This record gives sequence, C-alpha cells and structure tokens, in this order.
Amino acid sequence: MSQQLSGKEIIALAEGLRNGAELRLEDMDFAMGRTWWNRETETLHKLHCGQIVEGIRSKGLQEVNFSVAPSRHGENPLRHKDNQVSILRQLQENQIRHEITGRDLLERIDKETKFLESCIANKGLIDNLKSAQEEYNQLLKSKPPEKDIATVVKERISELKKSRTDLQGLENNTFTLQRNDIYSTIRDPEFIKKVEKLNEQQLTGNELTKRIDGELEYFREAINSPEKRERLRVTQSVYKTPPEKDVVTIIEEKITDLELARLNLQGLEKASLTVNNRENIHSIVKSPDFAKQLKRENGRFCSRDR
Repeated sequence: MSQQLSGKEIIALAEGLRNGAELRLEDMDFAMGRTWWNRETETLHKLHCGQIVEGIRSKGLQEVNFSVAPSRHGENPLRHKDNQVSILRQLQENQIRHEITGRDLLERIDKETKFLESCIANKGLIDNLKSAQEEYNQLLKSKPPEKDIATVVKERISELKKSRTDLQGLENNTFTLQRNDIYSTIRDPEFIKKVEKLNEQQLTGNELTKRIDGELEYFREAINSPEKRERLRVTQSVYKTPPEKDVVTIIEEKITDLELARLNLQGLEKASLTVNNRENIHSIVKSPDFAKQLKRENGRFCSRDR
C-alpha cells in the first residue's frame, strides 16, 4: 500500500534529510570515522535528496503527487532508499509525460488538420512532396511505398477528424500522455483506451432496441424502391475510391445484422449494456464486446429461469 505526497511535501522531507546527512558527514570527518553513522548511507541520502529537490523545483512539480511506501512509526519515508529511487523514477516519468486537457488536444488536432488540408489543396506542394519522396527512395535504393504521399496525408486527415469527433464533450477531461506530436498521440493505445472509457454509456436492452428500430426504418426507407436504389448507386459511382460491394448490398447486409441483434436482445429489455456513445448502432451491435455482453446477459437470464 502506498501513500500520496505532493512535490512540496517531498521537498520539505528531502531537504530535512539532506541537511541532516550533511551534518552527520561533517561529524564523521571530525571524529575521523569513529561514529556509529554509516558514511555510504549518509552520502546516498545527500546525493539522492539533492537530486529530488532539484528535479521537483526545476520541473515545477510542487503540486504533483508522488507515490511512496508509508514509513513505520512516523519516520521520514525518504530515509528508505527504495522511496528515494521510486521518487527519482517518477521524476523521470514526469519529464517525458505531461497533462493535457481535451480542449488543448482539440486545438492541436484542428491546427494539424488545417495544415494537412492546405497541403492537399496546394497541388504544387503535393508535387514537391512526391518528388522529394521519389528522390529519397532512389537515394536509399528502396522500393517505392505502397501509398503515395497524397493518400497518406488524406488518411491522416481522416484519423484526426475521427479523433476530434471522439473528443467532443471531453473538453474538460485531463489526459496524462507522453510528449509527442498530435498524430502519434491520437494513435497511442493508452489514449484510445481512455477516450473509449470516457465515452462509455450504459443503455438498457429496451433503449438499444429502440435505436435499432430507428436505424432499420432509415435503411429500409433508403432502398424501398428501384428509384432510390438507383440514386444510391449513382451517388456511389462518383466516389474516387468506391467500396468493393454494391451500396444496396451493403445496406441489405446492415439490415440483416440489425435484425439479428434485435432478435438477440429479446428478453433482455431491462439488462444494462455498456456501449460507446460515439459509435453508430450498427457498429455497436457488430462489436466483439457487445457480443460478449449479450452472451453474459443471456447466461444470467437462463440461470434465473432455472
């Protein structure tokens, strides 16, 4: 079990121990080593505590909490070497990690997206980037990449916009992350996991069924006549990179998925399921986690019947 101490509290403890160590080392010099103090221990106290005080002050971490093992009988917890080493390690972690709000992340995403979109809009710049990429490949005598630079930029824009959507409503939340460029940040598994957790919502089986019914009505309406089907295919034909399947086939498959999910939810109207509030209902019912929850809740339902 550990206790939390602020950087300010750590400084006070470290300075006290360091000053005491300096006095004891002076006593040892005066007594020519004929004392019961251990020179190596006191030297380490002086060294480590000096590094701790300097580290906290130079990084401005006086208000940051540090974890230390509690001491026995109320003694200074920094007298234990393990606590000194632990604090120094936490200082190192604070050097490469920082706290940032959802609002700050959104601003960084918007700035990066604007820059990348300006690159796409500027044909001359894209051509220059392509030429630079080709020269680089020739210099290294390497194979050309599978994707050209314009495609890579477009994919990055798409990822940034998705992250922006996921962060909406989380402006006041704080994230502790490694110091990195925004693109690396939004791909960090730790960041993705926290955003997903913050976007989780508890819905009953009845509420999910209503959302499924609304989506089914929308999809069925979209393909309920030959004219509407043809319009969808015309729209799909103008895509620069059309999907492999016919758009009507895609919608019909989604309808089947939703109907199956609706069937699986029967009898679970009052069950509580955890879903990602940012996902559309089709993505929710197709997720492996949703399938696990359904299996678990159906198991409970069967147990009650027995």
